[in-house]
Amino acid sequence: LCRFQTLSLESDKYISVKDQGQDGSPVMIIVDLENGFNVTRRPMKAEAFIMHPSKNIIALRAKNDSGNGHYVQVFNMDTRDKMVNCDLGENIVFWRWIDEKTIAAVGASGCYHVTMGDNTPKKVFSRDGQLAASNNGQIIGYSTDHSQNWLLVTAINTPDQGRTINGNMQLYFTEANRQQFLEGHAGCFGQAIVHETGEKSSLFCFAERKAGETVSRFHVMEIGKPQGGQKFKKSTEISYSPDYPNDFPVLMQMSEKYGVVFMITKCGFLFLFEIGSCNCIFRNRISDDTIFVSTKHTATDGLLGVNRKGQLLSIAVDGDNIVSFISNNCRHIPDAVGVAAKLAGRYGLSGADDLFVAQFNRMLQSGDIKGAARIAAEAPGGVLRNDDTMNKFKQLSGTPPPIMQYFSVLLEKGKLNALESIELAKPVLQQGRANMIENWLKEDKLECTEELGDLCKQFDNNLGLSIHLRSNSPARVLEGFIETKQFEKIAPYCQKVNYSPEWADLLKRVILTNPEGALRLAQMLTVREGGRRPQVDLEVVVDIFMAHNKLLETTEFLIKALEGNRSEEGHLQTRLLELNLMAAPAVAKTILEMNMLTHYDKPKIAQLCERQGMFLHALNNYAEIADIKRVIINSLPPNGLTAEQINEFLGTQTPQNALECLHELMKSNRQNLQTVVQGAISYHQQIGVPPLIQMFESYGNFDGLFYFLGSVINNLEDEDIYFKYIEAATKLNQVKEVERIIKETSFYDPVKVKNYLKEARLPDPRPLIFLCDKHGYIPELTQYLYKNNLNKFIEVYLFRVNPAASPEVLGSLIDLECDETYIKQLLNNIRANCPVEQLVQEVESRNKLRILQSWLEARSNEGMQTPELHNALAKIYIDINKDPQSFLINNQFYDSKVVGKYCEDRDPHLAYTAYKRAWGSCDNELVEVTNNNNLYRLQARYLVERQSLELWAVVLIEDNPHRRSVIDQVVATALPETKNPEEVSTTVKAFMTADLPNELMEL
Repeated sequence: LCRFQTLSLESDKYISVKDQGQDGSPVMIIVDLENGFNVTRRPMKAEAFIMHPSKNIIALRAKNDSGNGHYVQVFNMDTRDKMVNCDLGENIVFWRWIDEKTIAAVGASGCYHVTMGDNTPKKVFSRDGQLAASNNGQIIGYSTDHSQNWLLVTAINTPDQGRTINGNMQLYFTEANRQQFLEGHAGCFGQAIVHETGEKSSLFCFAERKAGETVSRFHVMEIGKPQGGQKFKKSTEISYSPDYPNDFPVLMQMSEKYGVVFMITKCGFLFLFEIGSCNCIFRNRISDDTIFVSTKHTATDGLLGVNRKGQLLSIAVDGDNIVSFISNNCRHIPDAVGVAAKLAGRYGLSGADDLFVAQFNRMLQSGDIKGAARIAAEAPGGVLRNDDTMNKFKQLSGTPPPIMQYFSVLLEKGKLNALESIELAKPVLQQGRANMIENWLKEDKLECTEELGDLCKQFDNNLGLSIHLRSNSPARVLEGFIETKQFEKIAPYCQKVNYSPEWADLLKRVILTNPEGALRLAQMLTVREGGRRPQVDLEVVVDIFMAHNKLLETTEFLIKALEGNRSEEGHLQTRLLELNLMAAPAVAKTILEMNMLTHYDKPKIAQLCERQGMFLHALNNYAEIADIKRVIINSLPPNGLTAEQINEFLGTQTPQNALECLHELMKSNRQNLQTVVQGAISYHQQIGVPPLIQMFESYGNFDGLFYFLGSVINNLEDEDIYFKYIEAATKLNQVKEVERIIKETSFYDPVKVKNYLKEARLPDPRPLIFLCDKHGYIPELTQYLYKNNLNKFIEVYLFRVNPAASPEVLGSLIDLECDETYIKQLLNNIRANCPVEQLVQEVESRNKLRILQSWLEARSNEGMQTPELHNALAKIYIDINKDPQSFLINNQFYDSKVVGKYCEDRDPHLAYTAYKRAWGSCDNELVEVTNNNNLYRLQARYLVERQSLELWAVVLIEDNPHRRSVIDQVVATALPETKNPEEVSTTVKAFMTADLPNELMEL
């Protein structure tokens, strides 16, 4: 089991072993060194495996599908996740974890790094020189420095079947892409102190034995940027046991804690080299069998190794005794005591106190001030860094003063302790050179203590505060912040260092000297950002501020602290407003107008606002209607609120409350009318128009009703509301507005409005005129105007409003037995603007047609050809017998049918004349009137002259009782009188058509 190829030790947590089960199948064995050496066995199919240095993660290696290389898989055995799956494309001959995330794999041709989470291996360099695969060497090691800029791969081979083992190393520097080949068997990287600066340097250590030589050497080389002036480089010969002259190193590891290098040889010898002097300080055989694998033991900064027998060996340095061991046992080292002392000084090891004290005293006695100071600085454990040492330097005289030389050396070497820092600060401060202390603080050269801060504070408050901050002295820091007025830093500092002072007491102290600073401190203490809760009760802060009569600071504090408007802080909101209402009403007003607080005691604040004359804010905070009405009445202009403010407030109330407020305004003073009207207009939709109308009416205030409805009427359609508006306008004699409503709208009840206007008996009845004209109540209008002696408005109506209504008006006047002279006067003024047909109809229906004679004749003379006009004239002339025969014969414009019909009962001959004039369109009427009145001779003459076979057919029809009489007149009179042969011919044809041979013979 315990062979190089089957066992791995990647860290001091796991030992990994590949074994075979009873059936010969591969088995992985994992020994958990941190868990009581618990052993886990699992079957495996992989070729090899290695455990992660610290986690339950396993890396597996197996042949790839092509068989010409290996692939690597990495699994997290806790989560069952596959972290890596990559194919290197060549065989892996050596592999190991080089950090928590990286596996180094040495292949046949190169070296690769496999990073967790990345399935693509990165080739870092190729195997060259003696490490090339062609040389058949065995890779036994791979290591890196902390930064992985320096890489080392180690191989061994034998040219003589094992008698001689040669070692070769390939050192590669990634940043410069350079490499160096070394002849040796083992090497390692690490950091150790090798310069006087005390800073650790990056080092490369290796054991070298060149081919053909029998001497081996141990080398220490500084890599990277040197910490001192020159790179450190030392070597020493390795002295192997005479019994094993062919022995060689197989393992090497640095202990950075103690500044030594462990080297283990093939024959089991342990060599221990002190790095600073490059001396071997220990050699002994610790194992009879080869220790073939090792790792760092974290707990001791030592080494764990496994030999071929399977023994696990732990190797560590005894830090308490190594210094005395070197001093007393390393006689082969010329200056063993010096080496031990330096080692103790560099790493703070015990066991060299007496050495350092003796050296210090010798140098001090010899006058070597700087040497003595250097010994004191390097002495481990601060054995010489005390009052006694400083007193010795103080007792010496010189230029510069020995004590200052001592401090100078200490500052070069590192940091002063507390006593030294105070002792150095005293003279520096007295010389007024506080800037030097500031520089030393920046360089971390002084140990900051409360005492040092107190000392510096006497000369510079800021410097003292800076030291107290570094010394973690919270009480002193807070004092410093207060004295330097850096109040804004107090709360963050306390939070940072988890310090909880008595904040209330601190505020009381601060407010005495700096109220503004106290305010800023209080604000920081009560900030709520990030879910933090106030570190001091808000009410306590207010009490402290007001105890010193700091209203301004109290107000600013509460405004900030109460942001968020939390209900549980309502009492503080009340207090904020109350304090300012009593002492600074203008500030309180501003706060209220910010609308940031809503949980205060509103009735209480409302009362205070009312007392201060802040009526609007009082209204906004009162809830009882009685309070609201009182404030409104007391706040009327010019004492307080403007009408606009009252109106705006009403909008915040319920409709019922708003209406009650309007009632109160109306009741208190008529001068409030404008405010009431504006409120009614603004909120009529919420309150409702009917309740507002009722309100105005209840106070008999038709002015308000008129102005209110006048502003909203155009958006309404309710008949009752329109009637109320007309009623109000009428009462205020707003005739023009009543006219406008009547003419431009139709949302009122015309009958109701008409009756109201009649009852109102307006001096100017034009609204009634327009209404009756629009809705056809002309007779009723005429009757109203005539009976109320408003004849001039009859004329206004007829002449300016609607002349077309003249017929109805005149007809109504006739019905009212109006003087005909007045009617004729109206007609003469109307002239042709009156519609003739309707006029004639209205007058004729009342048997008063003769009234129109002069008007009709005037129109006829003007050339009017309207048949109705000439019909009326014809009827008048017929009735008064004014040469009707001539009118009927000569007038071209009357309607023969109408006039003929009118004449039938009065004078059939005139009817015959009218019908004859129509010459064809009144044939039937002519025949009928002549038949009824035995005017056969006239009918016979018309028939002959008409020459209409159709008319003859009607007259000569067999069942016509008048046929014989007509034939007799044709034969006896009409035909003999004619001189027109065509008339005779047509008559003969008509008789023939009617089959009247006898009558034809007579003819």
